[in-house]
Amino acid sequence: MRKMLKRGVGIVLAAALAIAPLPTFRAAQAFAAEGISFTEVGGYAEGAYAEFTTGLSAKGYNAYVKKSSQADSAYVKLDNELIRVYPDYIRVDAVGLEAGDYVIKIVPVYGGTEKPSEAAATAALSVYSHDRTGFAWVDGTASGAYNEDGTLKSNAVVVYVTEETKDTVSATVSGTVCSGVQNILTAYKKAKTNAAPLDIRIIGNITDPAVLDKGDLLVDGVLAGLTIEGIGEDATANGWGIRIKGSSNVEVRNLGIMNVNSGEGDNIGLQQNNNHVWVHNCDFFYGHAGSDADQVKGDGALDTKTSTFITHSYNHFYDNGKCNLQGMKSEKETNYITYHHNWYDHSDSRHPRIRTCSVHSYNNYFDGNAKYGVGVTMGASAFVENNYFRNCKYPVLSSGQGSDKVTGGTFSGETGGIVKTFNNYIEGAKAFVTYQDNNTEFDAYAVSSADEQVPSSVKTLSGGTAYNNFDTSSIMYSYTAQSPEDAKAAVVARAGRVNGGDFKYDFSGKTYQQKDGNGVMQTVTADEYYHVDDELKALVVNYKTSLVAVGGNPLGGGGSTTPVKPTKPSESETKSTEAGTEVSGSTGSTDTTKPSTNPGTTTGSYVHNFTASGTTSSVYTITGSLANKGTVNYAGLTLSKCLKMESSTSIKFATPSSGKLILVFGGSTAASGKAVKVNGTKYTCGSDGIATIDISGSKDITITKGDSINLFYINYVTEGSSENPSNPATEPSTEAPTQKPTQAPTKPADKKNGLLKSDDGSWYYYVDDAIDTSKTGLVQNNDAWWYVEGGKLQSDYRGFVENSAGKWYVVNGKINTDFTGLGKDGDDWVCVRAGKADSSYTGLVKNSDYFWYVKDGKLDTSYLGTVTNDGGTWFIINGKLDTSVTGIKSDKTDFWYVKGGKVDTAFEGVIEQGGSWWYVKDGKVAKDYKGLFTNDAGTWYVAAGKIDTDFTGLGKDGDNWVCVRAGKVDRTYTGLVQSSGIWWYVSDGVLDTSYTGIQTNDGGSWLVVKGKLNTDYTGEYTVDSTTYNIVNGKVTD
Repeated sequence: MRKMLKRGVGIVLAAALAIAPLPTFRAAQAFAAEGISFTEVGGYAEGAYAEFTTGLSAKGYNAYVKKSSQADSAYVKLDNELIRVYPDYIRVDAVGLEAGDYVIKIVPVYGGTEKPSEAAATAALSVYSHDRTGFAWVDGTASGAYNEDGTLKSNAVVVYVTEETKDTVSATVSGTVCSGVQNILTAYKKAKTNAAPLDIRIIGNITDPAVLDKGDLLVDGVLAGLTIEGIGEDATANGWGIRIKGSSNVEVRNLGIMNVNSGEGDNIGLQQNNNHVWVHNCDFFYGHAGSDADQVKGDGALDTKTSTFITHSYNHFYDNGKCNLQGMKSEKETNYITYHHNWYDHSDSRHPRIRTCSVHSYNNYFDGNAKYGVGVTMGASAFVENNYFRNCKYPVLSSGQGSDKVTGGTFSGETGGIVKTFNNYIEGAKAFVTYQDNNTEFDAYAVSSADEQVPSSVKTLSGGTAYNNFDTSSIMYSYTAQSPEDAKAAVVARAGRVNGGDFKYDFSGKTYQQKDGNGVMQTVTADEYYHVDDELKALVVNYKTSLVAVGGNPLGGGGSTTPVKPTKPSESETKSTEAGTEVSGSTGSTDTTKPSTNPGTTTGSYVHNFTASGTTSSVYTITGSLANKGTVNYAGLTLSKCLKMESSTSIKFATPSSGKLILVFGGSTAASGKAVKVNGTKYTCGSDGIATIDISGSKDITITKGDSINLFYINYVTEGSSENPSNPATEPSTEAPTQKPTQAPTKPADKKNGLLKSDDGSWYYYVDDAIDTSKTGLVQNNDAWWYVEGGKLQSDYRGFVENSAGKWYVVNGKINTDFTGLGKDGDDWVCVRAGKADSSYTGLVKNSDYFWYVKDGKLDTSYLGTVTNDGGTWFIINGKLDTSVTGIKSDKTDFWYVKGGKVDTAFEGVIEQGGSWWYVKDGKVAKDYKGLFTNDAGTWYVAAGKIDTDFTGLGKDGDNWVCVRAGKVDRTYTGLVQSSGIWWYVSDGVLDTSYTGIQTNDGGSWLVVKGKLNTDYTGEYTVDSTTYNIVNGKVTD
């Protein structure tokens, strides 16, 4: 199996490396007391770890670290979150260590007291420094929350993010407490530099937090110093990306990023106006397929736009389609970026693809790249040195010349850039042409020493750009490049997460089926294959962590009633998780003394989440039936299990003091305006389905049925506490005016009837002078219809109400007949036309500033495809029309040419996208088309809807067969052309089946009969009175 989970993986470097060996110790090499056994220990870049098992009956474990040369009094206690429990072992990581030798000590805890006599310590563990080299340290730093020696800054705030705490973790930023990792980062934008450095530590496999920006964790305007780092070998961002803009001094490290499905689509994207950013030691896997034809493996893995003084180093790219876009079209040559010691592991292209900027690429390992390595356009200058290229098809391409020109063009017709190369090792390349080989059609200018400048007379064929020699100017930093061979060994040993991460994939020996230039299926290796690896994709999509629990001592003092698991835990023992962590902005320490909560709950001992806990509670006595009645989004949670409020239902508990009882109803049965009973008194739910009841003093509470609704969540918040759920409105908005009856209705002379205003200022529904408390529904008042419940007008009600005439959208108690758009109905958004729900409609509906796709009257946010109305055919992504979308877009069945969100159904021609040219007819890629297409640039060979620049052979053109070279018809060529394994004679680009004679090419002279090389013929053959000796079609002496 090619997915290799971490067990027994150490850091072992080749003897040839100029790096000290860093052994991984086994149990026999550790000083272990009886009861604690170290199974694996080691040091890594600015960190060390120990894994152990134990048969002790301790209630918890504390961990300490010190330099091996220091006395025992120098031990420093590690944060509780750095201890994690796995099925077969417990692991602790010490991070923020400067280079040196260290010892980790594990101390068991009983009843809140440590027992030193049972402690165990590792042998000395060697720790080395991260390689802080590159433009990220020119005129600044990108070490984030860390000092340059690898230690944490003294005033740094540390925030631990786990799957359970991602939405509740809190930090104080400039005096304000913020909850949720995205909200903390947003507060840093407002604080600018008036905040402490921030270190966000990711533990385990983190799926989408409740609050993100378009599916990304957004770092916007963070200037105080930020590090986002994974702890250990398995820290993973699963489903969400990281987008950085307007920020400085930012570090991202030791993360695996996979299955990203954000709006931008990049695993990590430096979007705009950043400086001094360092992304290193990360593992990049497939993202979700995008709508573009070239995004089947996800969009960019690590893209950088309009940013400068950047370093990307020691990252591992697993078969990514597009690794590193460097620059859009607005950069300057003073945007400086370094790429070093990255492992491009069977990734296809963009390593990087550079526009305009100045880029230094050294000591990278290009390992089986099916398309190209470094590409330069639009006047970019790149110094590419001491890299190891193994089976990289085109190591270097400059747009519009050299190897790029032979391929038919890769870079959308952009002008070229200049590459300076020195001492690269290249094997297995299809082509690499230096200026010294061809001073016009060259890929790069090769120098004999790194400090040699490129003459200003050397210019690109397209654009006439000269190299700017940035690498020999005063802006350049100090560095020492390894030889390509040593660099390869260093990259394999140290790129990616600690010890290579918990997910490894080996491409060696794999074969795939892929069509050649003639459309014939052939067997290829991973080095040549550029489609999705189905096995790798399945492993990525189905990735699960083996992490059981976070914290070796959950209550901080060893007082937990659930012991930390020393060996394989039972299912019941794995439910302990860590509560939300509060962080002090001045000390950088964490408070872990809060009680643990079940997965999916928010912090607070009076919280009860029926989805997570059912009817089991240590606080509430719950009698009743559970059900699945839709879902409710509350406090960053998606709640899917509820308690049905029936006559037999009851919830009892005792309040400790005055406070607020919060009951969250909803799901498939709307709760707005409906009632629940608390100690016999009815309380009405608000429009959000929540009932909030003030409770005075300590007393016994009984909750029973008022109306038939569904209860998803309970919390009791005592005075002095607060409930601040994060529940952002991420669906389409609905706008309607706040409105109440503005005039009294006409009254009969003798009795009150209808909707009337009473002396208390409220409006009631009267029948013969009496308020009709049985009346719930719509009633007419003059020209409007209003919603009454229990005889009283519900002026704050927003939702749908049904009567015999249909289902109506009510806003602020009134049917809003002026409204056409989308209205919220439970978990759904439904189509409203002139105030009435239209369940028959399928098509586009405008709501606020956007058009949305509705199917059978309901918003369908999963829809990807086209919709046609009177305005044309439109391309919809996630149920929404985005008029900024332009290009070739896929609905997973067809590819469409979209301009401003609209399919151009009148278009026929070729469109460039993702380095390929696509043949579009009637607005759709003609993916079944195989033949020729002519435009102003020539006649082209199209296969499967795309100009096939790999194809050389014969293509059908009406009644003729014509010569195609690298995808383009060549009507000047006369000679032999191979097509489908047969050699044919072409005259002025057209197959000539009337020709019989002798033709010569590099392989010799050949007999051609009726236009075809006759390899079956052996004997004498006379042509134009000359007799030739022929053996298997070839002329012999």
